[in-house]
Amino acid sequence: DLDAGTWYIGATATGEDGTPANIRRSVFTVEKGPQAPPAFSAKEEYGDIRVTIEDYKPGESYLYSITTGSERETWMPVTGREFLISGLQENTTYNIRIKINAKGNFTEAVSSPFTVKTGSLFSVSFDANGGTGYIAPMTGSTESPVIVGHNDAITREGYTFTSWNNKSDGSGQSFREGDPVNTGAVLDAQWAAQEYTIRFEVVANHGTISPTSINTRYGDMADLSRITVTPDSGWIFAGWSTAKNGKSVIYAPGQK
Repeated sequence: DLDAGTWYIGATATGEDGTPANIRRSVFTVEKGPQAPPAFSAKEEYGDIRVTIEDYKPGESYLYSITTGSERETWMPVTGREFLISGLQENTTYNIRIKINAKGNFTEAVSSPFTVKTGSLFSVSFDANGGTGYIAPMTGSTESPVIVGHNDAITREGYTFTSWNNKSDGSGQSFREGDPVNTGAVLDAQWAAQEYTIRFEVVANHGTISPTSINTRYGDMADLSRITVTPDSGWIFAGWSTAKNGKSVIYAPGQK
């Protein structure tokens, strides 16, 4: 891999006694054409621009420029195959160029401009809406919407998380994991009360119960008047307890 230019090659021969003889010298020229401009792509990413050099070669020296078309072009060093350009103006069209520095007898190779538009930024925040926990606000742009992620940070006792909504009462637009949010918003967690089954039994089988279970939801009152208890002869139904020995919470017959 010789640099371009004129090269000289010499060769010597030695006799049996070790003395040099028949020295020859050859001259040849190496020519190289221009380097190909670097191929790259760029995309807007929440107000920044991410650039990827497709045919990046670690041994080369790359520079990039970014302009709006009205200012003088300034070249800055590239830090790797992929890099982020930040500190940009919102809703602005930028022209990006990348070049490979001159090396040896090569001239620098400059790419054509790649045009990228930054969007207008907005913020999406998340409200627990009766639950506990925290999710940090997310920044999006009109070119890069916020994508709703999986919720494992906000919980609520007795409830199951179902979705997000831009109205706290759930009457607005609903958002689930993977949905895009294209504008600033406060998303409120939506909850579904968990369902429970309450089962009833007679201690020592001194009577009958109908029905033997009822379903209720967290936060709702269970109507015990729905349970018919028929005690055996000589026994009186006194109420319900969460312990068979009756030494815990006592609920009166028909209580809610």
